[in-house]
Amino acid sequence: MQTQRYKVTVRCLEFPVPVDCYVPAGSSAHARIVADECATRNGLQAVTVLDVGPDDRPVEARS
Repeated sequence: MQTQRYKVTVRCLEFPVPVDCYVPAGSSAHARIVADECATRNGLQAVTVLDVGPDDRPVEARS
């Protein structure tokens, strides 16, 4: 499976605004799971995935 980078927008209990996460994943469905697990692992609660799309930032902006 080829890995791509996805922009996943999530909302959680700790932040009143949506947060963009950039994750490597094999598909958009996998990106949802990766972002949710990452947020939960970092102590965020009540994580809701709002949107998933390709990471269309310029290569220089990716870290």
